[in-house]
Amino acid sequence: MTVVAVALHRYLSGPKTASLSQPLKWSLTLGAYVVGTGLAFIAMPVSGDAMKMPADLVLTFRALSLAGLEVQPKTGFETNCCGQDEALDYLCSVRSAW
Repeated sequence: MTVVAVALHRYLSGPKTASLSQPLKWSLTLGAYVVGTGLAFIAMPVSGDAMKMPADLVLTFRALSLAGLEVQPKTGFETNCCGQDEALDYLCSVRSAW
């Protein structure tokens, strides 16, 4: 959906629509994105697997997930792969930047 919105905005920014103001172009793009996302949400089938989860379990999972995004443990990945391959060196540099 995002790709479609970006493509629409690029089209609206082209020479064929030069008479439109920039705020109008952004509004049309945002409106198309909201409508498209809403239609996709409505078109999705209902999940037949109803599950009941305790709220404390869900909250704990969310808190640990957020903490995992903030605190990345050192796994030794950097020392195990660096210097072996160009692609692996790139992955090591990306992992080290975390």
